[in-house]
Amino acid sequence: MNYYFAPMEGITGAVFRRTHHEFFPGIDKYFMPFITPTTQEKLTPRQKRDVLPEYNEGVPAVPQLLTRTAADFIWAANTLASLGYAEVNLNLGCPSGTVTAKGKGAGFLAHTDELDRFLDAVFSACTVPISIKTRLGVHDPAEFEALLEIYSRYPVAELTIHPRVRQDFYKGRVREDAFAAALPHCPMPVCYNGDLVSERGIRETIERYPSLSALMLGRGLLGDPSLVTRVRGGERASSARLQAFHDTLFARYCDAFGDSRIAVLENDILRNEESIASLRSEIEAGEQDGAEADAALQRHRAVAAKMEAEGEKLAAEIDALNAELEQLADASNASGARKDTLRAEITDLTAKRTEAQVAQAAAEAAEETARQRLPALEQAVQEGTDQWEMARQDLTDTIRYREMLTENEKQLANVRSGLELKLKNRKAALDEADTAEQRLGRELDAARQRLSVLRELEKNMDGYQNSVKAVMRAAGARRLRGIIGPVSAILKVEPGCEVAVETALGAALQNIVVENEAAAKAAIALLRSDNAGRATFLPLDTVQPGVFRGRLSGTARLASSLVQADARYDNIVSNLLGRIIVVEDINEASRVARDNGFRSRVVTMDGQVINAGGSFTGGSVQRSAGLFTRKQEMEELRIRAAKLQKDCLAAQEKTDQCKEQVDALQAELTATASEQITAANDRVRAEAEQKRLEAAAAQLETARNARRQEIDTLQAALADSRAKAEDAAKLQAELTAKIDRRTAEMSRIAEGDDSFLTRQNALAQDLSAKRLEQVTRQKDAELAYSQIAALEQRARDAAARRTSLEESVAALAARSDACRAEIADIRQTRADSQTTIAQKEAEIREATQKRLARQQAETETLAHARTAADSREEMSREMARLAERKAAAESEYDQTVAKLWDEYQLSVSQAEALCVEFDSLPALRAQVADLRGKIRALGSVNVSAIEEYKEVKARYDALVTQVTDVEESRNELSRMISKLSAQMREIFTDSFRAINENFGRVFAELFGGGEASLMLEDESDVLSSGIGIRVAPPGKVIKNLEALSGGEQALVAISIYFAILAVNPAPFCILDEIEAALDDANVVRFAQYLRRVSDKTQFIVITHRRGTMEAANVLYGVTMQEDGVSKLLKLDLEQVDATLVS
Repeated sequence: MNYYFAPMEGITGAVFRRTHHEFFPGIDKYFMPFITPTTQEKLTPRQKRDVLPEYNEGVPAVPQLLTRTAADFIWAANTLASLGYAEVNLNLGCPSGTVTAKGKGAGFLAHTDELDRFLDAVFSACTVPISIKTRLGVHDPAEFEALLEIYSRYPVAELTIHPRVRQDFYKGRVREDAFAAALPHCPMPVCYNGDLVSERGIRETIERYPSLSALMLGRGLLGDPSLVTRVRGGERASSARLQAFHDTLFARYCDAFGDSRIAVLENDILRNEESIASLRSEIEAGEQDGAEADAALQRHRAVAAKMEAEGEKLAAEIDALNAELEQLADASNASGARKDTLRAEITDLTAKRTEAQVAQAAAEAAEETARQRLPALEQAVQEGTDQWEMARQDLTDTIRYREMLTENEKQLANVRSGLELKLKNRKAALDEADTAEQRLGRELDAARQRLSVLRELEKNMDGYQNSVKAVMRAAGARRLRGIIGPVSAILKVEPGCEVAVETALGAALQNIVVENEAAAKAAIALLRSDNAGRATFLPLDTVQPGVFRGRLSGTARLASSLVQADARYDNIVSNLLGRIIVVEDINEASRVARDNGFRSRVVTMDGQVINAGGSFTGGSVQRSAGLFTRKQEMEELRIRAAKLQKDCLAAQEKTDQCKEQVDALQAELTATASEQITAANDRVRAEAEQKRLEAAAAQLETARNARRQEIDTLQAALADSRAKAEDAAKLQAELTAKIDRRTAEMSRIAEGDDSFLTRQNALAQDLSAKRLEQVTRQKDAELAYSQIAALEQRARDAAARRTSLEESVAALAARSDACRAEIADIRQTRADSQTTIAQKEAEIREATQKRLARQQAETETLAHARTAADSREEMSREMARLAERKAAAESEYDQTVAKLWDEYQLSVSQAEALCVEFDSLPALRAQVADLRGKIRALGSVNVSAIEEYKEVKARYDALVTQVTDVEESRNELSRMISKLSAQMREIFTDSFRAINENFGRVFAELFGGGEASLMLEDESDVLSSGIGIRVAPPGKVIKNLEALSGGEQALVAISIYFAILAVNPAPFCILDEIEAALDDANVVRFAQYLRRVSDKTQFIVITHRRGTMEAANVLYGVTMQEDGVSKLLKLDLEQVDATLVS
C-alpha cells in the first residue's frame, strides 16, 4: 500500500515537504498545493520557489494543476515534465467557492461535456502521465457514474477519490456507501482520500478496500507526523525527534522568509527606478506638449477673430435682403386682397353645392329604402303574431315545472340538515383527536429537540472546566492513557437526588478519575504544557475510602448511598461522599448537624448546606444547571419520548378512524348537496326560462306593434323624400353657375402675380443661405473659443501634473532608499539571530547536561535512602527481639511500656512528661475516648495545606491586582470610547450635512432639475443609523427607489458619489463604466459635469460611451491584434482637434 501526503495550501510547501521527508521517511508521494497556469505560459516566481527541482531535491513530489483551459494545462504539464517530474495531477476536487465559481476544481464536475473535451485535448497533447484528484460530484453522489464513464475513456495514471460532493466541503462524514459502490467499476488504480487521522482508521480502510492502490492523508499527518511510520511498523516519534523536526522547520522558514523578503525589497527598488525613469520621460513629454499647446492656442485665437469678422459681414447682407423682401411684399398686397375675396367666395359656394348634392343623394336613398322595406315589414308582422302565441303556451308549461322543482328542493334541504348535524359531531371528535395528536407531536418534537440539545451539550462537555475538556480531548486523541473520565461520568444518581449529590460533590464533580498515579502525573504535565488550567485527579490506586463516625437519625442518609457505581470505584465514592449526610430539609439538617456536633457536612435535598464547623450555605438552585440533573433529564426525556411515541401512534389511529367516519359523512353530504344544487339549478333555470318566456312574449307583442307603426312611418317618409330630392337638384344647378363665374376672375388675376412670386422666392433662398452661413461662422467661433479654453486648462493641468510627477519621483527615490536600508537591517538581524541561536543552543546543551547530572544525583540519593530504610527496618526487627527477651524478664514493666506504645505511641519518658493529675480514672478515660473521636472526625491531615494556602494567597493577591488594573483600563477605555464617539458623531453630522447639500445640487445638475436629499433613519443615533435616499426627478413623484429605471438609479448613485467627492476631493480617481446604464443625454450631462470638477481631481474613466470619450483629454485604447498580446493605443484629443482646426 502506498501512502501520499495530501496538498494543503499554505502548509505543505517546499520547505515543509523537504523537512518532513528528512525526519519521517515513508511517504511515497508528496502532492504540491495546486498551481493555476496562466496564458503567459510561464511560471511565476512564487510557483518556481515551490516546483523547481532544487527546492524538492530528494522529495517524491507531484505537482498539481488547477484549470479548465486545455491549452493552459498542456503548456504547464509540458513545462513540469521538462523540469523532471514523472507525473502531473489534475485538481477536480477543490470545493472552495472562489475556485468553483470560475468552473474550476470541483466546479468543473458540473460541466461533463466540457470536461470530456478538456481531457481529450490534454491526454492527446501531453506525454507525461496524468493523475486526477476528484470528488463524487457537485450535488449528489449519483453524479459520479457519469464522471467515471468519462474518466474511463482516458489513460488516467491514478484516480484519487474524496468520498464527498462539492457541497459537503469537508463537513460531516464521508459518503462510504457511494465510494464502495463505485470502486469495483474503476478500471484505473484508485487512491482513497478522506478523514484518515488515526492508525486504526487507516488499517480499517485497508481491510475494507483491499483493492486500493494508495491512501492519501492530510490532517492526520499534521497532527502526528510519524503516522505513516507507525502504520508501516515503526515507532511513534519521540518528543526529542518532534522537537528537532519543529526546530529545523522553524529555522528553514526563517531562512526562506528572510531571503524572500530581501528579494521582494530588491524587486521594489528595481520597480521604483523604472517608475522614476518613466515619470521623468513623462515630464519631458509634458514640456513638449506644453510648447505645442501654446502654438495651437495662438492659431485658435486667430481663427476666432476671423470668424467674428465674417459673421458681422453676413449680418449686414442679411439686413439688405430683408429690406428688399419687405418692398416686394408691399407691392403684392394690393392684388392679393381681391384674390383672397374670390377664393373665400368660391370655397363657400363649393361647400354649399356639396351639401346640396349630399341632400339629393340622401333623399333618393331614403325613398328607395322605404320602397324596399315595406313588403318585409308586412311579412314580419304576420310571423310575430304566430311566435307570440307559441311563447304563451311554453310559458304555461314552464310555470308548472318550476313548482315541482321547488317541492323537491325542500325535501333535499331536510335530508342535508340531518347529515350536517351528524358531520358536525364527527368533525368535533376529529378535531379533538387531531388536536391531541398535534399536541402529542409537539410534545414529542420538543422532547426530542431538548434531548438533542442535551446530547450535544453532553458531547461538547458543556458545563465542564476547560482543563477537564482538554484532558478528555487528549484522551480521545490517544495523547493520554489511563483516563477514565470525570466523577459525574462514573456515578448514577438515585432519581430526585441529583441536586443534593451535585451540591455534596461541589467542585469534586469535575474531578477526573484515572487508572493510576502515572496517568494523573501525565495529565498534569499535559495541562501544564498546554497552559490549559488545573484539574484534580483521583487515581484508583491511591485514593483512600472515607470513614463516617457520626450518627444518622430520621431520614438522614449518607450521600454515598444515593449513588451507584462500579465496584472498582467504591473508594472514590466513599472518599467523596462517604462522610456527607443528606436530609430532607434545612430544619432536619440543623438537627442532624447539631447531633453530630457540627463535625460533618449536611446537605438537604434542595441543595442547602450546613458545613462542618456550623456555617450555612444556601439559596436558589437552577433546574438543569448541574451535570447529574442533565443526565437525569436526558433519561427522563428518553422515557418520555418513548411514551409519547406510543401515545402519538394511538392518537393517530383514533384520528384515522374519525377521519374515515367524517369522510363517509362528507361524501354522503356532498352527494345530497350535489342533488340539492342540481335541483336548485334546475329551479333557477326554470325561473329564468319563465322570465325569458314572459319577456319574449312581451317583446314579441311590442315588436308586432312597432312594425305596424314602422309601416305607417315608412309610407309618410317615402313621400317626403321625393320632395326633398327635387329641391336639392334645383339648388345644385344655381350654385354651379356662380362658382364658374368667380373661377374665371381668379385666373385673370393670377397671371399678373407670377413675376412677383419668382423674385420673392429667389430673395428668400438667398436670405436662407446667408443665415445658414452666419450660423456656421458662429459655430466655428464658438468652437475656437472652446478650444482656447481647453488649451488654457490643459496648460494649467500640465503644470500641476509636472509638479505631481516631480513629487512622485522624490517619493519613489525615498522609498528605494528605505528599501535598501531595510535590506541592510534584515541582513544584520539575520546575522545577529544566527549568533543568538548558536548561543541559545549552547545554553540548552549546557542546561541539559546539568539536568542529567542532577537527575543522576537524585537517583543516587534515592538509592542511599532505600539502603538506609532497609537498615532501619532491620534495626527495628532487632530491637523487637531484644524487647521480647526483656519482657520475659520484666513482664509487668514490659506490659506497661507496650500499652503506652501500642495505644498512644509514647515512650516511658514521654509519658512521664505528659502525666497529669486526675481525680477519677473513669472520667479521664471518657475524656481520652472523646479526643480520639474528634481526631478520627478530622480525617486525613493534609500536611501541605499551609504551603498550598500560601500559593493560593499569592495567586489571589496577584489576581486582585490584575483585576484592579483591568477595571482601571476598562474605565479609561470607556472614557476614551465616549470621547471618540462624540467626535465621530460631530464629524459624521458635519460631513453628512455637507454631502446632503452637495447631493441635492449635483442631482439637479445631472437630472436637469428635480430634488434629492439624504435622511437619517434614526437621528438620535447617527453612528448606527441607516441612511435613506429620497429623490424626485423632474416631472415624477417617486416613493421608492425601485420605481426608478436602471439608468436613473445609476445616475442617483453617481450623484451621491460626486456629492461625497465634493466634500473631500481626491487628487486621483478611477471610474470603471459607471455611466454604462445611462442614455445618451444623461451621458452628456455626466461628461460635462466631470469636466467641471476635473480642476480638483484627475479622472481616469474606463468607458464604452461615446459622449464620455468626446469630453476626455486623452484616450487610451487596448487592443489584441494577436492572441495573447495586448497593445496600447493613445489618442490625444486636444492635439487632434488642434490639427483639424488648423
